[in-house]
This record gives sequence, C-alpha cells and structure tokens, in this order.
Amino acid sequence: MHDKGIDGIEELMRIYDLRGSDETTLDIVASPVAAFNSHSTVRGRHVVVGFSLAQDLERESFNIAVRNADTNARDVPRTLNGRDIVWTEHSDCGSARWEFDLPQNEVIDCRLVYAGCVQAEQRFADPHSLPNPLRMIVELVDPGCARLDKILTAPAKRQSEDFETGIAWLLQLLGFTAIHVSGLSNMTDEPDILVASPSGAVLIVECTIGVPDDDKLTMLISRTVRMRELQQSQNGTTSSEVIPLLVTPRSRDELVGIRAKADKHGIILLCRAEITDAVERTQFPPDAAAVIQHWKQLGLVRIMTGEQPLVG
Repeated sequence: MHDKGIDGIEELMRIYDLRGSDETTLDIVASPVAAFNSHSTVRGRHVVVGFSLAQDLERESFNIAVRNADTNARDVPRTLNGRDIVWTEHSDCGSARWEFDLPQNEVIDCRLVYAGCVQAEQRFADPHSLPNPLRMIVELVDPGCARLDKILTAPAKRQSEDFETGIAWLLQLLGFTAIHVSGLSNMTDEPDILVASPSGAVLIVECTIGVPDDDKLTMLISRTVRMRELQQSQNGTTSSEVIPLLVTPRSRDELVGIRAKADKHGIILLCRAEITDAVERTQFPPDAAAVIQHWKQLGLVRIMTGEQPLVG
C-alpha cells in the first residue's frame, strides 16, 4: 500500500478513536453521495424532483438527468448541472428541487450523477393520469396490491408456489403474457414460468424464495439452451430473443456471489429491490419493452454505482 494510503487509514483511525494491530483489517464502504427525497412528485404534467448531495462535494461535478422511460421516445433528455442549482445548505448535505412541465403525460426516469458515476436512479409518473387498467382490476380484490407485494417481497417458507404465481401476476401487470407452467402438477420438471413479450422476446423464468445455488443456475442455462434449440428446429431460426430470468425475494447483499455467476452466463437476476421497483411500475401503463431494457441495464447500473466491480 502507498504511504498516502497508509496515512489516510491512520488518520481515519485517529478521527474515530479506533485501535488496531499489524493484523487489523478495515472495511470502508462507500455509500451513494446523492439521493432523491420525499418531495419528488408528478402531478399531471408538472414534475418536482427533490434531491440532496453530500456536504463538501464539488457542486459542478453533480448532474441530474431526466429522460422519457420509453426507450423508443425521441425526446432529448433534460440535464441540469449542479452549478446552475440553487442549493439549501444543511449540516451534512445540500438539498434542492427541480421543477418543470412535461409536454405530455409520461413516465420519466431520473438519474443523479456525481463525477460521472450514477448515485441514484428513480422512475416517476402520475398514476392518476397514466393508470394501468389491468392493475385497476386486480386492485378490486387486492387494494393497493398489498397482498401481492407481501407475497413477492416477504414470502413465508411454505409459500414458494405462491411466490411463483405472484411473479406470473407481476409479469402480466407489466405487459407480458405469462404462463405459470410448473403450476400444473405434471409439469413440475419444466420452467416455472414461460413469458412472451409483444416484441417477440421469450423469457424463461425460474423462481426461488431462497438464495439461488449453482444447480438452479445450471438448470436455467440448460432450459434456455433447449428453448433456443426448439425454436431453431421449428422455425429454422432463432430470431426471437430468449432471455433467462432468475427471481428471488432475497436482498442484494445475500446475492453477491451468485450474481457474478449469473452475469457471466447472461442471466438477469432480480432480487427484492428490483421486485419492489417492478410492483411500483405496475401503477403505470404496461410497457414490456421498457421493462426488458431496464432489466438488461441493471448490470451496468451496478457497475456505475460501485456495487459490482468493472473487472474481477
């Protein structure tokens, strides 16, 4: 380690009155330096984005970017640099808000970026002006989708089949056509859920309420390869994209090891945080293509936020 690095660690230990020996290890975890706050809202076409940036950071290195969540939209993304923001200074951070009007009712994605690295990302829309008619039907029997959300994010040990069914519901609400294959007693050896998107993409979905192991990954890889081979034999082509998707209600911290293996094999791994985001997304008009695009970019977002290193 360089002398400056050693000096820096010694200074940290002095500041926090820490004691150690030659064999002491110190883990330093960097949290995001920018975050959205509860003042962020969309009412019709009027947008208010509230955010904060940690104290003593260069304001000109901060940017906020807003774009249409529809990846096919042609609007130019809006950006705002920290030097042009009127900040309210607090003891530990600076806070601000950005207000603007949209040309039409739409779903927008916002990113807070510092020094070129994404610190926070959030999707906003007014569910009253852009409702999801299918979710409105489900809410007749499950107001606010509260029971569905609980099954998807905190299932009991004996609710693995309910979790699979809930994921099939969620995919339907997001704009996909989902078939819960393993829900039939004589098809438990098949993929849990088969999914078709309006664009023609096919998703092979495996669900587990535990931490996925290597056997689960191997099985999903095998089923994905088999689906591609079936397409080739029936249609003479594999033009339809086949996407393996592994879903679990476990937290990000529990999935660090298995996520690296999933990324290596092109498997999209959704955890509790991504499931929660997807449930919130069901409030708005279904857009399966945008959902697939978002899930494909999760790996890049994890790299940019530092959750996952760029190289192993």
